[in-house]
Amino acid sequence: KQFIIPQQGAFFKIFLRGEGRKSRLHPEAALILDCSIVYVQKTEELKPNEIGIFSVDGAMYCKRYCPQADGSLVLKSDNPERQDANVVLTADSGSFVKVCGRVV
Repeated sequence: KQFIIPQQGAFFKIFLRGEGRKSRLHPEAALILDCSIVYVQKTEELKPNEIGIFSVDGAMYCKRYCPQADGSLVLKSDNPERQDANVVLTADSGSFVKVCGRVV
């Protein structure tokens, strides 16, 4: 198989599985449900609280980007019933994190 890697700023679609984005915390945001297809703008930079697509040590996530003052990073689930799905990375975790894009 051949995969096409979008150029910086390009848009692509991604199919999502899971309940971590069912938001009651951000009523102004679109609700992203299990088996949704979302559009993503390829970028390596996000502003705090934007929803992005992330690779953490090879595992893929769709989470809210929440950098912390202490240098740690929280990739946060918007679903208050799935706070166990948050990904918390300390500054010294040794994990490899890549921002793949911003959900638009």
